[in-house]
Amino acid sequence: MKSDSVVPARRDGNAVLERADSVVLLNPDRLSVQQQALILIGSAFEVWAAVDERRTIVEICELLGERYGKAASELEHDVFSLLVRLQSLGFVEFGDVRSVDTQNVSECRSQFRVRRDSGPAGEQQWGSGVSWN
Repeated sequence: MKSDSVVPARRDGNAVLERADSVVLLNPDRLSVQQQALILIGSAFEVWAAVDERRTIVEICELLGERYGKAASELEHDVFSLLVRLQSLGFVEFGDVRSVDTQNVSECRSQFRVRRDSGPAGEQQWGSGVSWN
């Protein structure tokens, strides 16, 4: 995938509750599978907040890189992995779905995929064990 040309977008039809430092997501089409809200916190929330239907994946990485003093290339794997996970849950779509490299998706070991905690009401919280500070 050429992440410098792919623009992720939030999918319509989802319940979204944005807070100052987190977002609660629920996909009504996946209630039988998801069965609980998804909460994005920390850097996962910052990636979500940067998805605005204008920025490419690389531009999102550059924006976050400026905030954390990191090169965009250092963040690209984690950002891409999170966006692909959000796509699989129906929260994000890519401008050209055929350009997503699905062969490498199953091999991703990003901490976004493996850290899933239950929140106070049993919601899934996706933080990133990734600290870019």
